[in-house]
Amino acid sequence: TMAEVYLYNILVTGGNSFIGYHIVSKLLKTQPTCKISVLDLPTSLPRFPLVSYHDIDVSDEASVLTAIQKIKPQVIFHAACTYSLALPAETHTRINTHGTLNVLEAAKTVGTVKAFVFHSSTSVTEDGVSPVINATEDLPVLFAPDQKYPYPLSKAIAEQAVLSANGTNGMLTVSLRPASCFGEANEEMIEKLIGVARSGRAKIQMGDG
Repeated sequence: TMAEVYLYNILVTGGNSFIGYHIVSKLLKTQPTCKISVLDLPTSLPRFPLVSYHDIDVSDEASVLTAIQKIKPQVIFHAACTYSLALPAETHTRINTHGTLNVLEAAKTVGTVKAFVFHSSTSVTEDGVSPVINATEDLPVLFAPDQKYPYPLSKAIAEQAVLSANGTNGMLTVSLRPASCFGEANEEMIEKLIGVARSGRAKIQMGDG
């Protein structure tokens, strides 16, 4: 069972940002004897004293490979990604697609990785126009030209690469698709929602509420 698996060396990419920060926090509580490393650029979020931090941009292929060869992780939680949908398409491609490919290829090369957990998005199945009702993971993933938005397209291409790598060099891969994540340490969505409320623009009810 999963409870019997001993985790001794974990890498969290994006560990200085919203999702990754919470993954690190949870791991510190549930895997107190595990070595935890973070690969991410510095942010305003506080750092955990028992965690090893590598200040690296995931889009820097050589630096990513060097760091992962040094860390030799058993498990990788790949949560490094862009959060703002307002960013240019090039940024989404550079961080979400090429960044994922860099981490994935390094994971294959180092040969120590047994599990690669990718933080994807429900938007990989959404066209931005059609309603999404009772959706399951069986919905087709959209690529160009069906997918016209750069963020979900960048995540879809990355997810495809991650799932295609399943079984490579003894590494199992999985893609998780959360929808509209929010909460503590989210500097993107929550801050904006509070700003809208404070400005008096939150007095809207949709349908019957």
